[in-house]
Amino acid sequence: MSKFTILDDFYFSNDSNKINTSTLGKNISFNPIQQIRNDISNIFKDFILVKTNQFDDYSIYKAKVDCLLCVGGIRYIVAIVKNDNNIIGSHIPIQNLNWIVFQTRYTNKEDELKNINIPAKTYSVPKNTCLNDKIKKWIDINNINRDKNLEPKVIYKPENLPLTVELLKMKDSDSFSDSGTVLSALELFQTILILED
Repeated sequence: MSKFTILDDFYFSNDSNKINTSTLGKNISFNPIQQIRNDISNIFKDFILVKTNQFDDYSIYKAKVDCLLCVGGIRYIVAIVKNDNNIIGSHIPIQNLNWIVFQTRYTNKEDELKNINIPAKTYSVPKNTCLNDKIKKWIDINNINRDKNLEPKVIYKPENLPLTVELLKMKDSDSFSDSGTVLSALELFQTILILED
């Protein structure tokens, strides 16, 4: 089994895979995009991200994630924010970033995170999170498309959440199952979440 295979979420029972919609009628201000951001912030609680790059209107923030089992590599998270005026090197708590793209990544290249002088932190998964939403494979951009400069990846769509989940294929042998959860995809650390308007 590849280390990148999505597994059913082993943290929770099947009943917790759904967004709690019982309060939707009572809470007129429910915002699923903000709920996704809040739940990511709860997982990576107390993480401070460093602004490492600015590309046009997009700011890139990164933080290291502690990994006891990583050999020769580093896990990290990335938040991409639009229309941000902070200077490069700014330290911002994750809950203060209105990101439009969030990534969990792994790298063997130390220079990828050379500007991050904050130590790696551990994370924990809370019991109740909308990220238990089930995802299903939507598109598989495989090796055939390498000639077209498209990165090989598998794209998933959640049942309820307004986002796209992309899993990057790091090797030709990487395989992914047809379904899983947003949370189980994040645990692979080759994952990109893109919020939909």
